[in-house]
Amino acid sequence: MALHHLLPALVASGLILFATATPDWSFSVPQGALEFAERVRNGSISKVDIKPGPGFPSLESLGFTAHDLILSTSAKAKAAKEVAAREIGSTQGSTLLGENKRSLEKRSECTVPQPGGAMPHPDGTWACYLYLLNLGTTACAAPPPPDLATMCTGTVFHGDHRHEVVIHGQGACGGPASSYCGHVAQAVNAIIGSCTRCDNWPVGPGTAQEYYCGAWGLDYAYGNGCLRVHVRRGFSG
Repeated sequence: MALHHLLPALVASGLILFATATPDWSFSVPQGALEFAERVRNGSISKVDIKPGPGFPSLESLGFTAHDLILSTSAKAKAAKEVAAREIGSTQGSTLLGENKRSLEKRSECTVPQPGGAMPHPDGTWACYLYLLNLGTTACAAPPPPDLATMCTGTVFHGDHRHEVVIHGQGACGGPASSYCGHVAQAVNAIIGSCTRCDNWPVGPGTAQEYYCGAWGLDYAYGNGCLRVHVRRGFSG
């Protein structure tokens, strides 16, 4: 079922409420996302693109380019992290704020590429993570199985190599589901934390390879076991 057909039914049923897109900065941005933003800032990533899924807010409607969204979101989160660390105590604060606010029970299910395959590139994943985090309390809705909602596609260019990562959502309790997009971002973070594998992965045709640490798998939106979130590899070459 298309997302634009799904949303009215969810709103009418009271399953979701639309709210202002206010990020919850108590979910501190992980160090990996801050390092990604720094690579965007210093130009070591030649190009980055964030494509919201159908029915999701466009970058234009948010008043951002992909570059600006990444730098703005990471800067605000870094400032909030520093304030909280001072309040809690620098060592303890860094530890607590680096953790994903979720149950201690590990829920991630990880995928291993087939022989000759590759993991999703982390930079594409971080781009979508920051987009979803920036949406804050905006609703991220997903249809029931077997359908999937494409929530975000993140594409980065490293020299001549293009890496694409897709974030999907799917109801996991027999019907549609919805959570704050910021809570979906935490599922993406959890997948990165649980499913990362490092290797020389193939990029495109031939024998070209690139060493990186990527994550492929699924987890659930923070506080919502009925919204399954997938991180998957898109085009790479």
